[in-house]
Amino acid sequence: MFAAEALAIGSAASIAASAMLVDSLRGRVGLVRLTRWQLTAAFAMSASLSLAIGGWRTLEPWSLGLLLASGFFGIAVASTTYYAAIFAIGPRLTALLFSLASPFALALGYVFLGETISSTQGAGVALVLAGVALAVGGGRGAALASAGRARLWGIGLGVVTALGQALGGLLARPAMQAGVEPITAMAARSGLAA
Repeated sequence: MFAAEALAIGSAASIAASAMLVDSLRGRVGLVRLTRWQLTAAFAMSASLSLAIGGWRTLEPWSLGLLLASGFFGIAVASTTYYAAIFAIGPRLTALLFSLASPFALALGYVFLGETISSTQGAGVALVLAGVALAVGGGRGAALASAGRARLWGIGLGVVTALGQALGGLLARPAMQAGVEPITAMAARSGLAA
């Protein structure tokens, strides 16, 4: 297995595990406090590691600006709405909606960066969208339409999470392609968000 695929699978597993842990805090820790704890911890760990490996030298002013904008959308907004969605609709449905980040990222890359979409990627997006629609609606369109306001609010928060994550990735992409050290990029992004 390639390193990138292994890291992606590890990331997905970590996100799923964190969603279950966050759900156990519902009603015990406030949304803003939980987000602040997570972002502060992420910044402290990634900034310290970046300092130890000399990653801060890879930042240039233009890349820092993109990473800060990426941190706002991809971390500050997306993390907050992610936790709020978990509190509103639970970790399973939130994780499912989070999978919309990939189609959103593909579409944003096509529109704003002129990236091309292969037929395989297009088919993958169609499958993800169909899977999410089937799981969320479950063939019960009328039931979903009459679902409680909290459920619809949670679904909206999940979609905003995925869109924020995709936009954050889009903004970070040029800086990462220019050679910014990844842990340093995370430190910059989480530092602004914290």
